[in-house]
Order: sequence, then C-alpha cells, then structure tokens
Amino acid sequence: MPAGPELPPLRADAPPRRERTTGRLPDLATEEVRRRVVEEALQGVYATTTSASNDARWRTVLKIFSKFGLRPWPPGVDQVLALGGALKAGGYRSAAGYLSLYRTTAVRLGLEISPAVDQALRDMRRSCARGLGAPVRARAFPLELLSTLPGDHAPWVGRGPIGPRNLMVVGAYWMLREIEASSLRAALVEVTLSAAGAPRVLMHLPASKTDQAAAGAARSHGCGCRPGSPPSPGCPAHAAWDQLLELRRRFPDSWHDGRPSRDLPLFPDVEGRACDKTAVVATLVAGADKLGLPRSAPDGSERISGHSLRATGAQGLAKAGLELWALQLLGRWGSDAIVSYVREAHLARSEEWAARAMRSMSLDHLAGAMAPKAAALTSEGRDLDEALVAAAAGTGVVPPSDPLLATELSRQLEVPVLLAMRGPEFVPPAVLGSEAAQAAEQALVDEERSSVLVLNASRGVVHRAVVCDLDLPPERAAAACGWLYGSADSVSFPDVSAVPDGYRSLCGRCLPRWRALRKRREVPVGGVIRPVAGSPPAPGANSSSLVDL
Repeated sequence: MPAGPELPPLRADAPPRRERTTGRLPDLATEEVRRRVVEEALQGVYATTTSASNDARWRTVLKIFSKFGLRPWPPGVDQVLALGGALKAGGYRSAAGYLSLYRTTAVRLGLEISPAVDQALRDMRRSCARGLGAPVRARAFPLELLSTLPGDHAPWVGRGPIGPRNLMVVGAYWMLREIEASSLRAALVEVTLSAAGAPRVLMHLPASKTDQAAAGAARSHGCGCRPGSPPSPGCPAHAAWDQLLELRRRFPDSWHDGRPSRDLPLFPDVEGRACDKTAVVATLVAGADKLGLPRSAPDGSERISGHSLRATGAQGLAKAGLELWALQLLGRWGSDAIVSYVREAHLARSEEWAARAMRSMSLDHLAGAMAPKAAALTSEGRDLDEALVAAAAGTGVVPPSDPLLATELSRQLEVPVLLAMRGPEFVPPAVLGSEAAQAAEQALVDEERSSVLVLNASRGVVHRAVVCDLDLPPERAAAACGWLYGSADSVSFPDVSAVPDGYRSLCGRCLPRWRALRKRREVPVGGVIRPVAGSPPAPGANSSSLVDL
C-alpha cells in the first residue's frame, strides 16, 4: 500500500473539464448526410446496451407473431393477446418490457393505438405479472470482509479488471453499478491530502443511471484508517489511491504531467481497455468464491449481480449508522429505490436484539413483560407478592437462582405492573380495590395530567405534546405518539378540566395510565359497574382516588 510521500504527483489542480461543442451545423446539402444525421440522433435515444436489448426483444416479438401467423401491423387486440399469452406461457419475468416495446414501436411508426388495444395491453401486463413473486435482488457482500480479499493486482477472471480488490472496495463505498465501474475513467478521480497527511478521494460520477446529459455528481470519501496505523486495504481512499499508482506503473504512456489520459479507465483490463460489464460481474462472483460466500440465496431471491457492490455499500454504511437520506445522496438515488437495498441491513445482528432490548428496557417496559405472568398467577389464587417475584424471575433479567434479586425487582415494579395489567380480565377485583394501589396509580396519572395537552378536535382525542427544541419548525411539533399537530387543523390546547369524558378521548400511546384508569372505571369488572368520569364516588370508596379524571 503506498505511503504518504508518493501522493503529490497524483494531485489534480482542477477537475477535468468537459469538452465543449462548436455549435456549428453540419453541411446538410446531400440526402446521405441528412439521413446519417437523423440516424445518429435516433441512436442517442437509448444507451448502447439498451439498444442491443431492445433489438433482441423485437426479434422475439416477431418470432411470436410468426408462430401465430399474425402480422405485427396494424396493432390489434389479437396481436396483443398472442404476444402476452406466449410471454406468460414462457415464464418471462420481463413481459411488460416486451409489451411496452411493441406499443412504443407502433407509436413511433405513426400507427394508431385504439382504446381496445390499450386495454388489452394493460390486461396482459397484469396477467403476465400475476404469481411471479418479487424480482431477484442483488446479493450484498459483508463490507467488513472486503479488506480480507487477495491484494494482488492481477485479474481474477479472463479480460477482467486489474486491481480486483480495489474495484470491490471502491465500488462498494461509492456504490457503483457494474457498468459505472467498467466505464469510470481514471481522470475523473482526484486525490488530495489533508493537513494531517490523510488522503481524500473525490470522484466525478453520473448523477443517476438515467443521466443522459452526463451532468454527473461529485462524491468523496476520506481515509478510514485508524490514526497511527498502517493503511488498511479496506479503506476506500487508500484503495483508490493504490489503483491510480498501479495504473501509472502499468501504463506510463497514458500519463501526462502527473495526470492520467482521459481515455484510461480506472479499472481496465491488462491491455488498458475498458472491461465489459460481464467481466465486472464475473469478478464479483469470483470475489464471493474467494470469501467463501454463496453466490445466491437458498431460495433464489438474491444473487451476486451487477448491483451487488451498490447493495454492499448501502447496507454496510446503514449498519454503521448512516441516515437513509445521506445514503440516498451518496449513492445518487433519485427515488426510494434505496429502501430495497437497505431492507435487511439491520437484520444481520438480529440475534443481539433480545439481549440489547432487555438491557435497555425501562421499568415500565419490564412491567409490561411481567404483567401477563403476574396476572395469570393471581387468577390462580397466588399471593400478589409471590406472583410478582415469580414473574420477575421469569423475565430473564435476573437468573432464577437469585431469589433476592427477583424479590427486590418485584418491589420496585409493583405499581408499574399493576398499571400494566390494565385489561379487566387480568386484574383481580381485590387488587383494584386496594387503596394503596389506587393512591400510587393516581400519582402516576397526575403526572400525565400535568403535561401539555393537545386536542385533535376533528377526532376528539387528547394527546400529550412533546417539548421540542426551539429551533424546530412549528410544523414539525409532535405529540408523544408521533402525531404532527403543528401541521394539523382543528388543534387546541385544553386545560385538564376541559378534557372530554370517556377513555376513548385519551390517546393510548400519549396518556396510557390516565386512559387505563378511565377504562377500568368504565368497564364492568366482576359484575360491578365502575363509575365513569364525572359520576359520584362509590359508597365507602377512597374519594381522593375517584376524582373526575
């Protein structure tokens, strides 16, 4: 791996300048020139790879029509049904593309598409897509394992790129498609040094795969190595730097004034030519074999493909904590397609979730976990204290062999557990009638009642406002449940005495204790009708616990 002093010859004084057109019309005097000009313009409608794909599809369309004894034009319902039926019988996953090509070609020929033909096209698209299931997705590599790949610069496959490990590291961090990796030019890469001597790499890339104007976008990565440690082969900046030095060593004639020529690819084959994208995909497959990773998922839902490096970077950086919007910006996604790439990024460590969740639980969360067990034991006639100890020992937070710790935990959770047993089917009447329990419960309810209340007048539901940063825009003001009351209509801030009656008027996520207390006083328990809000207290009851809530 190169050291710092070798970097200055690679420094770019300015980003590569785009070639400027002359703005002059060609000589259109002859018919041959005019025809050639039009043909060249039509060739630019689609990318080269897309044109080849469309040509192959059109040959299939014509073959299907010949089998049915039909002419392709004029477009009719019979042609559409024959085309859709044959594609569905053949199990074509891209049947919609064939149908779309048929319609587009007819329109460009100036042929009329009747409403019946349009309806038949829509029907065939639905029919061919039914039952196919989700498309096969790109299988990602573990980002942290890329640094363990062999570091030699020799290609792993025939006509493949030199520096294959650098290709995988750079491709993952810059989230490149296989066609981008094969066509990326070395002149579009800038390497600079920070004040501390750490490299920073800036790449000029297409803004998206539909960037017909080649306007591009610049994306950079800095050195990710530990301070004071040797350069890591998994560092994106050092991988790009190492690739440039290898190109300068192999192709000295393609370097001028310390800069690569504009036609030298960043990942060329051994002859300095741009690799075919199939060679790039073959290199990725070889990388999976070298890491001992399967090429596809057991159910066939994923496989190593040209977008695997893109998925690798998206999932790896998502695991590292990068926000979704930042990933979308870094990966040049113009839509929500990124969601399909990071779909399972956080599932890779799902086996740690349970332990981490238990460690980070609050007392209220633990109480909720204990409540069903405690309710079941009390319904069997067990003493409440004994039921709480048994429930605490069964949560997994304390080992069953430590009864003292379970007893101490149950004492701390007695009141929260009683509140968590909010359903009348769980709570014995004797527990509800306890004056001590009601007094403790009311203290917790009073805490909710003293918060800032927000009324959604359109639904008649009261929420608890979250105290937000003063710099937050007013329209982003939210309740504890996530409701954005700052951008809603019919919002008011009622006094606690003006809160509507009934437990359904309280949000269960914002005001759970207050709502649970109201519900228990409104729902029959053991054949006794509990008083609702606003009704007088029951004879002999503790009046302080039956205030108008």
